[in-house]
Amino acid sequence: MNARRGFLPVLLLAFAIGCERNDPLDFIPSDFVIHKPSDLDVDVKTQYEILKSADPVQDAKNAFRKGDRRLIAHGIGDVTPRPIYLGINRRSNFARNAEETWDYKRIKLTVKLVDDPDFDALRSNYESKYNSILILLADTAHKDEMISKWLSDGRQRNK
Repeated sequence: MNARRGFLPVLLLAFAIGCERNDPLDFIPSDFVIHKPSDLDVDVKTQYEILKSADPVQDAKNAFRKGDRRLIAHGIGDVTPRPIYLGINRRSNFARNAEETWDYKRIKLTVKLVDDPDFDALRSNYESKYNSILILLADTAHKDEMISKWLSDGRQRNK
């Protein structure tokens, strides 16, 4: 009987943790090739709910920490031959260079999601914040590297 009493709280805790939504957004890499229509399958309701609760700042920090420097492209294809990146300051040399040289990923979409103005607003907001934070983190790391190298070079010359 005591074993059952101890088991119930553990079971409830496991259920509560399992119900917590921590699913990542579904992305498509830049080199994605469609082999069959089901390759683009995405659960519309799930993707919408995940995006609604997603934290682009934390997601960008996590990606940066893992070494993922891919920006999120807003549009690419027949209409826009080059990726469009929201949240990028095109006056910054670093951002322009990143925009031109870094790889990208896209949020997986369906026609239903593309045509939904609420989803489009959520997606645009998420992409803009994510990209600007990723650029900021990378630019800061780049400047820190340059300062360290400059200090190190200066110490070498003074020896």
